[in-house]
Amino acid sequence: MKYWQLSVKTLLLLCLAFGSWGAFLVSYATFSGKNPCPEIFTVHVCYLVFSGYLSMLFTQVLPAGSNRNKIFTIAWILVFGFAIFGVMAELRVGDICPKNNVGMPLCYISLLLALCVMTLFQLLIKLEHNNANIN
Repeated sequence: MKYWQLSVKTLLLLCLAFGSWGAFLVSYATFSGKNPCPEIFTVHVCYLVFSGYLSMLFTQVLPAGSNRNKIFTIAWILVFGFAIFGVMAELRVGDICPKNNVGMPLCYISLLLALCVMTLFQLLIKLEHNNANIN
């Protein structure tokens, strides 16, 4: 694995680990009843976001290929969709998304993180493709 490919993969894994951990903490707060996140069709959104980040993280231990990319993309769409919906609802209605210690809605952070994750993932695919063509 080339240096740039390893660097991008490491950054991607760190972002996904951060997103998974954050979504886990919000899910745990919801599960324990301390600070529930919004529901959609009786399912708490934070549980779905956690499963999305975790799915993306697990795809990175799979070998490069179309199934990995498909699973990753589906999970990313789930996370991104809830993040963009949360941001729009937060801006229009307010007080929708759970907040961090400084009062920032977590959907803002999730949206930024989802965009970074997709950028890194696309870059990783390009680097893997370039390395396959060189060998």
